[in-house]
Amino acid sequence: MEQKDKISIIVPFYNVIDYFEQCLQSIQNQSYTNFEVLLIDDNNSNDGSEIVAKKFSEIDERFKYLKVPKQKGIAAVRQVGLEKATGKYIACIDSDDLVSKDY
Repeated sequence: MEQKDKISIIVPFYNVIDYFEQCLQSIQNQSYTNFEVLLIDDNNSNDGSEIVAKKFSEIDERFKYLKVPKQKGIAAVRQVGLEKATGKYIACIDSDDLVSKDY
């Protein structure tokens, strides 16, 4: 795959402060750089997770913070991500996952 093909990465989250930043760092450090990350808060996290998501969206333009107003569950939140994605390819990563540099 050439670098020109954009990948949309959908990351739903809700109250995952203990491991969320490490997850996002592992995505940010990818060897392939043409991607967007849709960070979708399922019902306004209240543990600081949203602060981490907003921080990444402020320091890296590839990260975009979104939230759904009412808790919908992971499948519905991924569907929101699919609707907002602009990449040619789609990947879903759980908020407690770490991915290798060449994911």
